[in-house]
Amino acid sequence: MACDNYWIEKAKNITANIGSLPVFPMAQDALIANGPMLAVNNAIALGVLGQDCEARSLLNSFFPRLLDVIYDESIFDAYPEYKKLSRLASLSTQAHIASWLLNGEFDPVLGQLAYDKEWQCFRKFYPKAKLDVVLLLYLMLYRIEMGQFDSARELYEKHEKLPVSFPPDSLRFARNPRALLYVHLRAHEMSNLTLSSARESFRVAATKWENDVCPILYVGISEAARVFSACLRLTGSPSSPPSIYGLLR
Repeated sequence: MACDNYWIEKAKNITANIGSLPVFPMAQDALIANGPMLAVNNAIALGVLGQDCEARSLLNSFFPRLLDVIYDESIFDAYPEYKKLSRLASLSTQAHIASWLLNGEFDPVLGQLAYDKEWQCFRKFYPKAKLDVVLLLYLMLYRIEMGQFDSARELYEKHEKLPVSFPPDSLRFARNPRALLYVHLRAHEMSNLTLSSARESFRVAATKWENDVCPILYVGISEAARVFSACLRLTGSPSSPPSIYGLLR
């Protein structure tokens, strides 16, 4: 867990980057690059800090135009095909997360679009490759966020190279987000105590933000937020952004 000084400095840095309200619309070159990802991460951090109005202002500064971009792909026609597909996959994911942050629940249409773009990009350029750990995590999250729990479980059982033994004999699995999701996908076979202990173990390891942007490999603040949300949803608990902000601190 990050110390209070980290969040104090984080708030200062975000304010320095986005300025005072209102937040001006994101520049076009940033919108079709890494701007949405950085803004989504900052919006989550603002939510953690209790600055909900600032978070919404930041998200609204780009979200409507981002939807136009991902539904009208012509802006990327001059790009090499791999860059076009990978950029669309990334932007679709950020639109999916931004919609959740703004509306409190995941949009299955945006979730399916993001899933399809990620899969299309991967299979187009790596037709015979096995899923890597990052893409497997993302695909599992999309399926859970769309309410397709059986499909998420099938993805893990088919593609995970080192699956967690079930039932797990310790909490070592909890530092692995894919294993954590899988165990929660079988929550009806687990005790509530084990599940809550696993989430706490993940939280302690994943939120040491002052040490690294990804204290657990490939798990930044947006991935951690989605993992917490998915786990809570699978146990029937509230899983909207306000429900998980406290877990990220």
